[in-house]
Amino acid sequence: RARLIHREDGRKVFGPDLLANVLIAICVPYVYYIMGLQSLAGLYSLGACLSLIFLWGVSLGESVLDRHRAGLLVGFGILMTLPVFVQIQGGLFSDPAMVFDPQALIQKLPLPLSVFATFVGIALFGNYAAASRTLTTLFFTALLLVMTSLAVSVGHQGHDSAKLILLAQFLLPVFGLAFGEMYGAASSRPFFERAALMVFIVVLPLQLLASWLEGDVVTRPRIFFFSIYQHFEYFPVVVAAMVVMIVGALWGASRVLTRTVACLAPLASIQIMASVAFSAFLGLIMGLMGWLSLNRRLRNDGRRWRTVAVALSLLAGIGYVLVFQPGASPCAPAMVTGPASETRCAVSSGEGGRVTPNAELADRLDAWQFHLHGMFESPRSFLLGHAIRPDRDLYPSARNYWLDILYNFGAVATLPLLVLLTVTARILWNARKSLADDPLLFGAAFSATYLVLFEGMLSVGMRQPYPGLISFFVWGLLLARLRRVSGRP
Repeated sequence: RARLIHREDGRKVFGPDLLANVLIAICVPYVYYIMGLQSLAGLYSLGACLSLIFLWGVSLGESVLDRHRAGLLVGFGILMTLPVFVQIQGGLFSDPAMVFDPQALIQKLPLPLSVFATFVGIALFGNYAAASRTLTTLFFTALLLVMTSLAVSVGHQGHDSAKLILLAQFLLPVFGLAFGEMYGAASSRPFFERAALMVFIVVLPLQLLASWLEGDVVTRPRIFFFSIYQHFEYFPVVVAAMVVMIVGALWGASRVLTRTVACLAPLASIQIMASVAFSAFLGLIMGLMGWLSLNRRLRNDGRRWRTVAVALSLLAGIGYVLVFQPGASPCAPAMVTGPASETRCAVSSGEGGRVTPNAELADRLDAWQFHLHGMFESPRSFLLGHAIRPDRDLYPSARNYWLDILYNFGAVATLPLLVLLTVTARILWNARKSLADDPLLFGAAFSATYLVLFEGMLSVGMRQPYPGLISFFVWGLLLARLRRVSGRP
């Protein structure tokens, strides 16, 4: 640390110090409730190790990245998108239940490999200057989340544990912002899209095959030896966003890649509809049609085959529902969260009743109304949020990420993310002409908008580890690509 301060005037020390301290703050509630009060002393050693690792990344990461750039970028891209989960208590997650409930126990919560990939990637890439904007957002978000939580906790000490765990749940995925911007600054080539293609061209057919072998036309979470956590709620959303990025970036790159992508798009459409995720299907088709109509560079290069691929994707999803699920109700499991979802929206599995579209809409509007009313019940609740989260049996979430964070932590803590969202929208608007000529930029822009705004308004996936990290990662990746298009260093 002293050598870095002497050599770089301290400019490269801010990032490692920030990340180490924020991670320690996140670890406090987890370590306390898993291992007890005495274990908190071990956080001193953990903090020292984290600082050493992040500082090592600044010193050596650049040379390692230069020697193994392509392999590292593809490898970390695979880890970010691979839907494999582990549990602190139980190892590899392979539960066959259609809706798995961890019962609010951290030990049973399935954690994706992307959690480990994010922090190891940040430490290894170590390019904090390239991620200064997202690191600043992360720092102030963490600081304000803690400050508002402390401010509203006075007189509500009995609810400290739930508030701290909720804080960590919101903050953890935001680290994907910094890693995404670092990753995007490391190369202008579509390494992330190539990695995602490798993952989904294997996982999607395996999930469909595993479900069909069990005699079910609706996707099941278990894929032979591992299970996808929240496979109804959020996995189809990630598939839709990633496929749009893959198609935009890799179509036309080579004959093999073009054919592979042409097969992936209809396959993803079937998988999404087999998960009864109608909002994800809408996002996929909108993204593919946007790619088809906006890309000028490819308009006269194989337009017929691109049109056929989009049409096949549309027909494959609709045809699957009409043939195999003629009575499927659009209760949209992708929009249902919490332990009550197993009895509310288990489709054709014999594990619950169907929910009509009107009932689903009524539940959503009720959740929105409750959280909006609570958010504006007083100036204090609007600015600082609430000390006590709603009863999870009645309102497991706000069914809206932005409404959820505003209700629980207030406008003050949400301000850094809202400012970054505004800045991103302004930069994207200034670069709008580049979207028609750059499929790489268009894919990232559409996917980030879809995940952060569209799905962010319909679910709380951005506070879940797997979809949340990917959402923020794509947002950071978009910022890096916009920086490159605008010519900024």
